[in-house]
Amino acid sequence: MNERKCRQLVYERSEQFCERCCRNGPYLSVHHRLKKGQGGKWTPTNCVLLCGTGTSGCHQFCEEYPNAAEVEGFHVRPWNKPEDVAVHWRKQKWVKLLDDGSMKDWHDSTG
Repeated sequence: MNERKCRQLVYERSEQFCERCCRNGPYLSVHHRLKKGQGGKWTPTNCVLLCGTGTSGCHQFCEEYPNAAEVEGFHVRPWNKPEDVAVHWRKQKWVKLLDDGSMKDWHDSTG
């Protein structure tokens, strides 16, 4: 998938609100859960729309606090696959992000 198509699907899924806190501005940016430098691709399973930039908002939180962001599913370690890591979407529910740009509810079967 190319960057343009991925961005389109991520913006549609998010309805142009931050997928972590549900803010709609003043600035939204696409965040790679698995970093591009670690093999992260432009796919809707790997990308989320967050408020701010790498130096502000939820995007800054994910960049500066990867351990905390990992707990919420907004940071994926290189040994994991983004499609296997659920996201605490808008702090309301746990979801799995799908490659078609949609998502489905996720329930931890381990209890």
